[in-house]
Amino acid sequence: MARSPTSRSSAVFTVNAEPATIGHFRNWGFMDPAIRAMQADVRIAGPAVTVRAPGVDGTIVGYALGQVRPGDVLVIDRCGDHRHAAFGGLVAYACKVSGLAGVIIDGVATDIGEVRKYGVPLWCRGLSAVTTKRIGLAGEFCVPV
Repeated sequence: MARSPTSRSSAVFTVNAEPATIGHFRNWGFMDPAIRAMQADVRIAGPAVTVRAPGVDGTIVGYALGQVRPGDVLVIDRCGDHRHAAFGGLVAYACKVSGLAGVIIDGVATDIGEVRKYGVPLWCRGLSAVTTKRIGLAGEFCVPV
């Protein structure tokens, strides 16, 4: 069955409710408030494509970018690492080319100027100049995060 990211995203916005309103009725399914938007006034919706990228190895993020479809939301779990950025300018450009709706990282990012230049909506815990490397030792694709 082919999915249509546009129709799903449109359906979400027809609810026309603030996230806080929904939060009054649900106690789960929301991001940690420490994960902040890196741009103003942007909302996204789409199917989540998840990766778990522990430590200094960011290879799985590149793999995931080869699997995503336009309209997807890339969700990266850095497994508690708030020092090494697995997302920056080069990955943001790849996200733009692939048509991702946006990126959510439970961790840090880098190259925020380039990320904003490419117009990729990004939510993360903060910024770091220290980055991951392509080592190929660890990471999981399409797992619960």
